[in-house]
Amino acid sequence: MRWLEKHFGKFAVPHLTLAMIILTAVVTGADLAFELGIGSVSLESVLGGQWWHIFFYPFRISVGDFFGFGPWIPLFVFLYVYWLFGSQLEILMGDFRYNLYILLGVLFTLLGSPFGVSAEFIYLGVFLGVATLNPNMQILLFFIIPVRIKWVAIFIVATILFNPLVALVFYQEFWPILGPALGFLNYLIFFGPGLWKRRAAQPVRQAKFRASSEPPAPTAIHRCTVCGQTELDDPRLEFRFCVDCTDHEYCQNHLFNHEHI
Repeated sequence: MRWLEKHFGKFAVPHLTLAMIILTAVVTGADLAFELGIGSVSLESVLGGQWWHIFFYPFRISVGDFFGFGPWIPLFVFLYVYWLFGSQLEILMGDFRYNLYILLGVLFTLLGSPFGVSAEFIYLGVFLGVATLNPNMQILLFFIIPVRIKWVAIFIVATILFNPLVALVFYQEFWPILGPALGFLNYLIFFGPGLWKRRAAQPVRQAKFRASSEPPAPTAIHRCTVCGQTELDDPRLEFRFCVDCTDHEYCQNHLFNHEHI
């Protein structure tokens, strides 16, 4: 990654989030207003000569009607949410890494489009990236309920993977899982190793935490020179120093029954 950034970092597009918001607003807005059908990619359309839709694919998102007010409010909310998370991830990753992350997201979702993957996976990858780098950040679910972003991310991923995993485990159908696998591939490349290291280091961190939180073991003050017992072994024992020995302490059982040292 450092080698790539050193040699190709100068080609990184600054403020990529803002550029994608503008292009998404234009492409999706034009498609909604005039029903152009641009940016819709399938294997049949590409082989049929409509390969140019690929260039509009990342900026064509699906938005539905909002209680009779049309798709414009969902489109505005989508762009606003992407601005919040995209601009944050862009700062956290840096221009080059963020550019590469989005580029790989576009390529992998294009490869997954024959298996039902849409351009929304590109933007979902941005959300998952923020949730990984800042898991305890609180967001307002439905603009009302405060919740940590990591739980929202886990719920979304679980919802997407549930049916494909059921098909894979119970029916041995591999194709349903291939689409989400490609859709999440850029995320796994960038953040998967960090998640694995964090998981591997978790038992060590837990052991250190338990060791630091446990009270220190009590230290014995008295110890019998003969039998080695302390007041921790038997609180009823009494200890005395022998006047005929040099700085040696004995329990009550050996105070008068020992060889003088």
